[in-house]
Amino acid sequence: MDARIDPAAAFGIGLGDAHVIRNAGGSGRDALRSILISEQLLGTHEIVLIKHTGCGMLTFTNEDAHVLVQKNLGPEAATEIATLDFLAFPDLDQAVRDDVLFFKKHSAIPDDVTYSGPCAAWAYKSLDLRHAKRVFVLGPSHTFYLRGCALTTFERFATPFGDFEIDADTLAELRATGKFSDIPRHNDVREHSLEMHLPYIWKVLERTVGNNRTWPTLVPIMVGDGDGSAEKDYGEMLLPYLEDPQNAFVVSSDFCHWGRNFQFWQYCPGADFTQIRSLSPRGGSRPGPSEPPIHEFIRTLDEAAFKIIETGVQADFVRYLRLTDNTICGRHPISVIMAALELLATKTTTIAAAGGKGQKKFAFVKYDRSELASSTSDSSVSYASAYSGRPNPFDDRNGEGDGGYGGSARAPPQATFGQGPRPGGGAGSRYNQTPSMGRDDYGGGNVEMASLAQNAGSFAASGDPNAILNECRSIDRGIDQIDQNLNQLRMLQDRSLNEADSSGSSTSKQLDALASDTMALYRQLTERVRQVKSQREAQQPKNAPQVGRVDRRLKQAIQSYQQVESAFRKKTQDQMARQYRIVRPDASESEVRAIVEDTAAGSQMFQQAMMQSDRRGQARAVLSAVQDRHAALQKIEQQMVELAQLFQDMDTLIVQQEVNVMQIEQKAEEAVVNIDKGNEEIAVAVTTARKTRKKKWICLGICVIIVVVYVLINKQGSSKKRSIGGRALDFANDRSVAHVYELANAVARTSLSGRYVINTDFTKDDTAS
Repeated sequence: MDARIDPAAAFGIGLGDAHVIRNAGGSGRDALRSILISEQLLGTHEIVLIKHTGCGMLTFTNEDAHVLVQKNLGPEAATEIATLDFLAFPDLDQAVRDDVLFFKKHSAIPDDVTYSGPCAAWAYKSLDLRHAKRVFVLGPSHTFYLRGCALTTFERFATPFGDFEIDADTLAELRATGKFSDIPRHNDVREHSLEMHLPYIWKVLERTVGNNRTWPTLVPIMVGDGDGSAEKDYGEMLLPYLEDPQNAFVVSSDFCHWGRNFQFWQYCPGADFTQIRSLSPRGGSRPGPSEPPIHEFIRTLDEAAFKIIETGVQADFVRYLRLTDNTICGRHPISVIMAALELLATKTTTIAAAGGKGQKKFAFVKYDRSELASSTSDSSVSYASAYSGRPNPFDDRNGEGDGGYGGSARAPPQATFGQGPRPGGGAGSRYNQTPSMGRDDYGGGNVEMASLAQNAGSFAASGDPNAILNECRSIDRGIDQIDQNLNQLRMLQDRSLNEADSSGSSTSKQLDALASDTMALYRQLTERVRQVKSQREAQQPKNAPQVGRVDRRLKQAIQSYQQVESAFRKKTQDQMARQYRIVRPDASESEVRAIVEDTAAGSQMFQQAMMQSDRRGQARAVLSAVQDRHAALQKIEQQMVELAQLFQDMDTLIVQQEVNVMQIEQKAEEAVVNIDKGNEEIAVAVTTARKTRKKKWICLGICVIIVVVYVLINKQGSSKKRSIGGRALDFANDRSVAHVYELANAVARTSLSGRYVINTDFTKDDTAS
């Protein structure tokens, strides 16, 4: 790395995230010794080569340097360094290629060190931009937590080769929807997911178009956290642009981030992702002897994602992420573009049915991993390259290309997935065609590594039973990022105190940017904790301990920031007092206090001191420094007030949530009482129903008996009338009449509660005719 580049400011690299090797001129060969120490003794695995576009090594040759040494140091010195190579590079592009080739071919650099660039180049080889007017670049956020999508506020993006113009009109159209926020400028500068694609786009255009005056403009879009439904909405917003054949889309993403650098140790021996377990991160644990190695699981996990992306069903991709929690950094941009392509396919299917042409799906053309992980001590990042649409006619990897805009489509340049070189040697296997379906916030400090299920506004709607736990894990990692920020803040604060003039210095700018980022992260995490605690599921036994833990961690992190700012404030005030005493050694304590606490009174006192001092130049410098310190103190005071408010909000959340919990418990108790009463009433109702049915059967029996008696009486009477030929008889001594009399009285005695009235006034003297 060039000695003038600040990696923390330029690339968002936190303290301890990377081993930074600096050398004059940034030559890879000159840095070989340090690289070997870093890899063999410090355990690093990936190499990032950075050269400066304004490097002084571009201004001279090796011969020029030797002539200069002989001229300035004499012939003896020139003789001693006669064989020294100054490693100058007159061509920056060629110097980068030479260093990368040097690393790849050197026997001391392990073969399993794999770079993402060649993998990405496969997709760019498939891309035809000859007729493109705009290039949309979608990427995730690595530097701050973002919900929804955000747009750049810059007018152009710079590359080592030249500048790209930003399409202001298209950005204005997107902003008019009210669904896009602005990317904070300091985050936009540090974000690599969008910037890293610009050199590829430049080279594709340079090769196929030539004159950069007719090149397309850029539409950079940062895609943050959101659930599948929100991403579908953004896909629908981008659909009109996707339908325009003059627009091209680039999506930035790596795939599985596995290992200690990302706090992700998931593993299962096959493709049944419901059986995924987490390996122990301690002691470099490995799978069982009969189980596949870790890197094979990573391949299986990634290939399942490729299969779903190729089908183009966005809902399946969301379910896959919820099941596997695969740490795909660009899963949100991928989900958005899949939703847009799915909507486009619906339209083009109708067009195809009418004789038009349908939309081609994604084709994966290259896959690689940075390392073949074998234990939990290793770390691995997966790279994949895919394209959708018609390939580049200038793609010469497999012979002459054809197609392009308006041309006929041809097969992908790598029809059999995985046949390219594999990390560590060996031939690739055919792309896994077996369907594997199922389930934000990766580790490290990358806030973009958050599960789709973490969407705090839709825990219940997500259907994920672990949504609360996933969100707690995501918040945990956000707090880890805060801890890293606080460490950097302490370092930058100490550095700023040692600067004679901090106004406009790079340290001051870094300090302001980092403080703003940290405060924004505090606000975001506080809101996310509030949303988590507002969910009823947060009080469940499996969730409550984790919710309480992240709540306590966040409050502790707020207190830590207060302590850091308070300590810096004290040091700044002490320094202001010392600086004033330089100009006014006999100053009283009240004067010093006025200087420190009141900038207006302090300025007046400085003016008086300058008039009385013979060191006016020094006094002016001290006054400027004190004013800068006072401005810093005012900002610290504002942040302290906001931190105190955040802390109070956290306590208020607890009180409010306790009221909600008490109401929930009260309603639950009332529900239990009502259910018990309902059960009692049901028991009574069942008993009553049974008795009622029994009485109905009794009544029915009585009715039947009455009918039978009536029929028998009429039948007996008719028989007697026919036998006597109509002659009046005395029935007093007739036995049949006596039997009927007894039967009628028996029936009367069995009548039910007087419900049926039967005439029982029979006597033996009664007669019938």
